[in-house]
Amino acid sequence: MADADPKLPDLTACDREPIHVPGAIQPHGLLLVLDSDGTIARHAGDFARLLGVEASPLGRPVEDLLGAEGAALLGGTGYRGTFAAPSGGRFDLIAHDGGSGLIVELEPAPAAPAAAAEALAEVRDAVRAIGAADTPTRACLEAARAVQRFSGYDRIMVYRFQADGAGRVIAEALAEGSAPLLNQHFPASDVPQQARALYLRNRIRLIPDAGYTPAPLVGRGEALDMSDCILRSVSPIHLQYLRNMGVAASASLSIVVDDALWGLIACHAGSVRTIPYAVREMCSLVAETLSLDLKRRGDAETHAQVLRLARRREDLLPLIAHADNVEEGLAESLDEIGKLIPSDGVAVWSDGAVHAAGAVPDEAALNALGKWLLGRGEGAAIATAQLGGIYPAAESFAGHGSGLAAAIVRRDPGLVLMWLRAEQVETVNWAGNPHKDDSSPAAVLTPRKSFELWRETVRGRSLPWLESEKESARRFAEAVRELSEQKQVNALNRQLRETVGAKDALIDRKDLMMREVHHRVQNSLQLVSSMLHLQASELTDEAARHQFELARERVLAVAMAHRRLWRADEADMVNLEPFLSELTESLVESWGPAWSEQLALDVAPARVPTSDAVIVAMLVTELITNAMKHAYAGAPGPIAIGVREISEGEALSITVSDSGKGFDGAVREGSFGTRLTKGLVRQLRGRMEFGDNRPGARAMLTIPYRRSAPPA
Repeated sequence: MADADPKLPDLTACDREPIHVPGAIQPHGLLLVLDSDGTIARHAGDFARLLGVEASPLGRPVEDLLGAEGAALLGGTGYRGTFAAPSGGRFDLIAHDGGSGLIVELEPAPAAPAAAAEALAEVRDAVRAIGAADTPTRACLEAARAVQRFSGYDRIMVYRFQADGAGRVIAEALAEGSAPLLNQHFPASDVPQQARALYLRNRIRLIPDAGYTPAPLVGRGEALDMSDCILRSVSPIHLQYLRNMGVAASASLSIVVDDALWGLIACHAGSVRTIPYAVREMCSLVAETLSLDLKRRGDAETHAQVLRLARRREDLLPLIAHADNVEEGLAESLDEIGKLIPSDGVAVWSDGAVHAAGAVPDEAALNALGKWLLGRGEGAAIATAQLGGIYPAAESFAGHGSGLAAAIVRRDPGLVLMWLRAEQVETVNWAGNPHKDDSSPAAVLTPRKSFELWRETVRGRSLPWLESEKESARRFAEAVRELSEQKQVNALNRQLRETVGAKDALIDRKDLMMREVHHRVQNSLQLVSSMLHLQASELTDEAARHQFELARERVLAVAMAHRRLWRADEADMVNLEPFLSELTESLVESWGPAWSEQLALDVAPARVPTSDAVIVAMLVTELITNAMKHAYAGAPGPIAIGVREISEGEALSITVSDSGKGFDGAVREGSFGTRLTKGLVRQLRGRMEFGDNRPGARAMLTIPYRRSAPPA
């Protein structure tokens, strides 16, 4: 077999292609890499054509090329301004920190740029149109229209990424004669993973001429990271992809929601067309406005959904509570459980017994599914829109159960809740066949050639589950678990009363009332937390948003303390070891799984009064949160929590230490020295000290302590 032509792109290497170090630029501009003394160490581009410089610029002072006006712009990074070159012509100058030297990009600037007032008015109109749109899709359409007006490109598409990585065109603005691609899908392979990472880092990419010849980087040195360079030469595979689409120029603007790549505003032109820096900024502002608008709309919808589902849970739990046991209560409330989250059918699997309602598989299939869920050992909850992909037996009942949301209430004896969604047969319009396997030699020469409409019928998949729906299922299962545990305690209490001849039913009524109060308190605290999070997400003032997030974390700490005290064996004393363990688990749940291995507990046996336990929970939450933010700037890092008796058992020390930035007495102590923290310490009659942990910082809370005997 003959060797492949080394000049031809290898499509199998798309996901491995180092596109951030291409070693070349697009030739419509110039690139310089400067040494620390301002001399030119490397360069790329046609200096003779664009600057009138015939000799090699290597080793020359940058002032020789840019003149005094251009050199004066090199005092920082980012867009530095426009200057007149000594040889004539005006250029926009952008600078980047290249690690070993300053990277300078030069692009020809328009001779008569639009007036600032006119540009601001156009952007303001676009922002207003996006905000006034009645639906998210309409907001995307307004953004596409604005980018088309600003850029002059022929086709502007808003392209949203799906859960499987594929993309769908959900809005487009077209010039006359442009072929529409609305509602067509593009496979995930069209935007490789490393390209998606760059879209997150650099929110705009420009290719004024898809037929360009790359201008190589000249000069010695290791591979230059051009991730932030607008002139960065792009993959030859992608250039051929554009040519196969009939696109002569393209630009892409990232849509980022919650720090994730939501989609792209993709711009296509049928002829060579550049976008000057000022116009790019206008387009970038439109993309940023759309990103914020989509987040606002999504947060508002999620918040409304959370409230709706919380109310349904609150109405449903008393019905189950009035039954003799939770299994009976669940079986009698199947219709209401099915309405808790949108589903086609619902089932309760209880130690081999099945109760179901709605469109569900037969009893034998549900029994097997319940046993499989109980034996997975991969957490207490699962939600999938393609059950057949992880549970092959589901293919036999896909019409009644392609989608599954399930939660394990308890494992011994087993109790599992299941919500099922029927198969949603869907016809997907693809821009070309995404599954075509062309092993001919021509497949090595070019990427996908055909973008003609190709239809595919997708089966075995239901509507996806929303995050709020998954959370509602999990919270309902937790509430049922707590209710089951309380009913077991109540049953033991009844047996005890019967044994000693107790006739008074007051305790039962009180337990029921307290249980309902407990659930209402938990729901109320959850609603307050959700509202604080929503308010924080809408604030642009970083300090104000920080205060809202602090308040939310304090509310979560109080909710955790309330749950723990509700389940405690004693009403007046709390064992700190399980109490702090649950507190850290609650924080990990809030911050994400990356923190699960970072919070380390070393708690000596100690029991404190219930009134002190809530204050301790709030203080420890405050200390851990501040360590996360000030020691690691929010990134995961080790934090140790320790509890020890000191002063011959007369005092208790609670320490929170990190291995982060190190201790700066004024800075770190100031970060903890809020009025709330000081007030809480005073309530405990304690004191707070801060010191160097070498490395990192350490905070130590000391409170009076008197050892008490454990409960009998």
